[in-house]
Amino acid sequence: MSIQVAIEHFLTTFPSGPIVVAYSGGVDSHVLLHALHQYSNGEQRSRISAKYIHHGLSAHASDWQRHCQSVCQALDVSFSSRQVKVDQTQGLGLEAAARDARYAALTIDAKEGTIVLLGQHQDDQVETFLLQLKRGSGPSGLSAMGQEKRIRGVTFVRPLLSISRNDILNYAKHHKLQWIEDESNASTVFDRNFLRHDVLPTLTERWPSFARTVSRSAKLCGEQQALIDEVTSDYLKHCLDDDGLSLTSLGGLSPLWQKQVIRAWLQHHDIDMPSEANLERILTDVISARDDAQPHVELKQCVIRRYQDNLVLCVTPPLKCIHHQWFGERVIPWGPFHQIEIHEVPLSINDFPITWDVTEYPLVIKNGDYAQRYKPENSPHSKTLSQWFKQWQIPPWERSSIPQVLKGDKLMGLLGHSKAKEHIPTNEQLSAKYYLHFAAVPRL
Repeated sequence: MSIQVAIEHFLTTFPSGPIVVAYSGGVDSHVLLHALHQYSNGEQRSRISAKYIHHGLSAHASDWQRHCQSVCQALDVSFSSRQVKVDQTQGLGLEAAARDARYAALTIDAKEGTIVLLGQHQDDQVETFLLQLKRGSGPSGLSAMGQEKRIRGVTFVRPLLSISRNDILNYAKHHKLQWIEDESNASTVFDRNFLRHDVLPTLTERWPSFARTVSRSAKLCGEQQALIDEVTSDYLKHCLDDDGLSLTSLGGLSPLWQKQVIRAWLQHHDIDMPSEANLERILTDVISARDDAQPHVELKQCVIRRYQDNLVLCVTPPLKCIHHQWFGERVIPWGPFHQIEIHEVPLSINDFPITWDVTEYPLVIKNGDYAQRYKPENSPHSKTLSQWFKQWQIPPWERSSIPQVLKGDKLMGLLGHSKAKEHIPTNEQLSAKYYLHFAAVPRL
């Protein structure tokens, strides 16, 4: 397939919607942008724009941005850019962290129905296949990069995936294009560059059609995985419960299908795939544990636990002991994911009304101490917090995240859950000076 045919096929397949070229200024994305402009008509060209992602990883990044802008001006293509911060603290590696930041930036501004074009080609596909092979991946990983992928309402498409690197370079030279050479692409410290410079040339010299046949293998792996996904989707629907995965339903499947369903469940929650060792631990240490145990497996982004008849996914770790005395501040941090806000009017039905006078009763907000007794509104009985949490079916690992409100040493209520019977709001309390509001931490 030629570049012209690939572009025309894309335009026929996607006849509507904004088209954004992820434009780095390198030869691949430059050829993609130029060919898209070259082989589209006036109406199609009006849909095209380009976006540069400034990673801040190179001292030349701002110069590259200016180069991309000038190319777009010459083509009369709308240009935009966005600077991102690459988070290298998650253990993903620089390449993976930069890729995640790039995808996030390409989706954050995109309207529903936007098509983002990526410049990866056949040789990139071979590199991805070999990297996945090195990691011991199955059909899903060995299918490498798909022709298209949908993320948060945005469709990512790789029109040049069947085009070789040589064909792209020949096109660039024929049209006298000027492109950027990222100095990091020469460093074989990165695995992909090692394959590109030291491994693939030798393989291609021995087997000239190597890239094409590997691409075919990746396509076949993708087709195999698609069939597996169809069956797994039905099993997952059968096993899904409001609180997680039903262990009763999961237990009716073979261990191999249990693994597939757990993988699909994690993928549904945007959790990275666990290692084979962790999958085995979920089956043996969590699912098969004795009934009175609290087994769990920690992954990078979450903890997998068993609670009653469910396999549950926890993204919030239990909080350590908190004992906060309130002195009138309007925001009280509560772990990494929540905060307590103080408002003069209630924001929700669960807001806690208080009249505060520090000289009469210090207001304390804390967690833990489940042995203290408590009588909720609408209940004639007093029990320990531990007994109430068990009756309310609040999992043990979530109990530490529930803020307890005390005046002096008297427990007045649980934020977001209930008030003490003796603290049912009176007319005076409904016009209280302050209301405590338990809220998620705002994400920027």
